[in-house]
Amino acid sequence: MVAPGPFDDPVARRGARRPRASWQVTGGREGKMDVFTMVVVIVLASLAAGIANNILKNKRLETRGQVNGSVREELDALRARVEVLEEIVTDSRYQLNAELERLERQR
Repeated sequence: MVAPGPFDDPVARRGARRPRASWQVTGGREGKMDVFTMVVVIVLASLAAGIANNILKNKRLETRGQVNGSVREELDALRARVEVLEEIVTDSRYQLNAELERLERQR
């Protein structure tokens, strides 16, 4: 059987304090966060998340810009080809040749 300690006796317990857990021995303030510190941590976390979000958004926009650049180049090339085709079709010699071919087919 274990010998009774000072905290087992109700009379001895009146003035004595129980020992705290190891994380409480340092005075009770360590390990706890006051409201001001908690607000500062929340604000810093929010700012960090906002900055990270902006960085990722900018990277996505840069990537889209590069893709749009190549698509724009291809579109410009196609527009140039269409202009050439329009010139060919609106050329009077082309229209004359097309009319002659149509008349030959009707014979």
